[in-house]
Amino acid sequence: KELGYSILCLRSTLNQDAGRGVFVDGKCQMGDLLAFQPGDVWPKEHLTSDSVDIMNHFEDEVDECLTSLRFDDFLLDSRRSPVTVLTQEGSFNPWALGHMVNHPNKGSWPNCQSLMLDFEENLQEELTAYIPNTYAREGTWKTNIFGQRNAVMMHGLCLMSRRDCANEELYYDYRLQSEELPGWYDPVIYNDEFMDQGRIVFFKSGPKKDEILQD
Repeated sequence: KELGYSILCLRSTLNQDAGRGVFVDGKCQMGDLLAFQPGDVWPKEHLTSDSVDIMNHFEDEVDECLTSLRFDDFLLDSRRSPVTVLTQEGSFNPWALGHMVNHPNKGSWPNCQSLMLDFEENLQEELTAYIPNTYAREGTWKTNIFGQRNAVMMHGLCLMSRRDCANEELYYDYRLQSEELPGWYDPVIYNDEFMDQGRIVFFKSGPKKDEILQD
């Protein structure tokens, strides 16, 4: 079945320092799935560990880092994810570009929204090759019992369109929380009590300056 749209990674229209962005090519409708967020998945219990190797992993800054926190406290680390994402089986997933989508300019609203996505164990086997995520550490008994991990093959994130879109760049709200926010970041104001209350999805991110396209 043809969707009527695809996504492309091109130079962003935000500004000259934004690097690459993701564009929808064609027309999508509100509620359509637009992209998957690639990267390593960390269960919460490992993030609270005092293990030296885990602490060193997150202290190691790789360019402008991009780490994503789900509402159930699974963290997705896309800092080392390339533009072309190959799965463990070597399959190319052309929709795994969520980590390349930018935050909107001041006064603008995002046209897509980050959502939790669970790949369930009953997923068709031929489709599992396209899951752009791996577990950085396996979940412990705490995750298996209280997180109902046994029904989920992989915890992930995706981007869904907030409105109808046609041949335009995609943006979603990073919802950053830090004592020192980057100069390019302006919070999105929705004038809605629920949306503006500060629930955090993405807490550390930035434009990929090393990946700026050359003329």
